[in-house]
Amino acid sequence: MSSDPDRPAGDAARGLPLPDCGQRISVESPRHDGKLWTHMIGFKPGGYLVLEKPPGADAVEGPLALKDGDSLVIRFLKDGSIYGFRTPVLSTLSFPYKLLFVAFPVDVVRHSLRSSPRLQTHLPCYGQIGGRMFSRAFIRDFSATGCQLRIPLDALEQVEEYDEDVEASDGETSAAPKGTAAAGEGGVESAPTEASAGTSAASASGTATDAGGADGDVSADDADEWQEPGPNSLTLNLHLPGEDELRIAEGQVLEWQTLERYHLLRVRFDEPQTDVFEQLCLYTTQLG
Repeated sequence: MSSDPDRPAGDAARGLPLPDCGQRISVESPRHDGKLWTHMIGFKPGGYLVLEKPPGADAVEGPLALKDGDSLVIRFLKDGSIYGFRTPVLSTLSFPYKLLFVAFPVDVVRHSLRSSPRLQTHLPCYGQIGGRMFSRAFIRDFSATGCQLRIPLDALEQVEEYDEDVEASDGETSAAPKGTAAAGEGGVESAPTEASAGTSAASASGTATDAGGADGDVSADDADEWQEPGPNSLTLNLHLPGEDELRIAEGQVLEWQTLERYHLLRVRFDEPQTDVFEQLCLYTTQLG
């Protein structure tokens, strides 16, 4: 078994890239739905690879136990590309460690992430927009810089109604909005209205501008309320396939359309989500 990066033989000599020792990889088995996740242990050039037995496939007997001769599909990330190969199970070991021996690959297929800047997905998530919670949504396409999000109409927290007229500081009455305005069918949902003409320039500069014609003015006292959080700020909470840890992505809503059954949002992330994009590519890419 080889783990020396300066070895003269192995994947470099054969021109075949392999996962690094200890690297996380995905495994597809005919006995399991979806992908399993495990780690590379080592290999013998031209002979075999040694993997940890994936959780869910570590049984000695039973319908989910991996058997000699089972054909597996193994995928891994390396140098900005996804690699994959098919290989049969040679043997399994349960003591003293749960290990899986598979045949050394004859051919490895490469798929560059740079050729797929936007990935089609159906990834569930939840989060909030400008302080409004949504209990469920689906990411329909994803890139490192943004995504397209679909939120069912009944999953988004409703806009709060305006308060009844309240006494203003100068003795006049004014309406106090407490949420963002929603556009009609096919419209674009936008930020609150701009500051009233009577507001000082300094106060108005801290107030969100109106992009969609919502009714009602925002007083200087409301500026901080609109700015924290911003009406177009978005937080996504999502679980990637095969991961237990919750991923959080923050961004801004660039476009918002309300359709018959869902809201359609175009989102730009505040920070590149390269790691999330690579993990999704690893999970969804098919071998040619």
